[in-house]
Amino acid sequence: MADARLFFERFVRPTLAEFAADTADLRKAFMAVQMVDAAISQVFYTCEDSGHDAYHDLFILPKNARPKNADDTAFRELLAEEYEIYRIHRDLAKAIKHGNLTRGKPLVISTDNASVRNLGYGEGGYGTGPYGGGPRADVQLASGEQISIHWVVTEMAERVENLIELMEKKLII
Repeated sequence: MADARLFFERFVRPTLAEFAADTADLRKAFMAVQMVDAAISQVFYTCEDSGHDAYHDLFILPKNARPKNADDTAFRELLAEEYEIYRIHRDLAKAIKHGNLTRGKPLVISTDNASVRNLGYGEGGYGTGPYGGGPRADVQLASGEQISIHWVVTEMAERVENLIELMEKKLII
């Protein structure tokens, strides 16, 4: 049986801490993306394995609405519809797994779009990277915008932890 809280504490939190200590390391960046992505599956299966319906108990869906293939992939699609940050995160995780994304309209097309950039003071945007500039792992979106991978995984980890807390409170898991 899946245990999203245990997975988050055992794997996600330490991986995020390692990446936070060195935001210019692409290996740590990619590992953090993958761990947060895996945590989303853990949320889905923890909910489902405990006899609950992840779609209706964690999302506000019409009573009879349920995705055709009600699995963790469909669960991820609902998250992507809800949060643009998750679309970025999901596409980056898929690009890490597959190399290039050629179907649909991905926001991140390839791992080739990830790089370590040396930012000058004030260049990175408040709260999106190391204070005072310096090198950081970024990914270029299909739009051409550069975005901090650390910011993406930190924002998504917070949302995943919120889902875990919601699940624990609402479903008493």
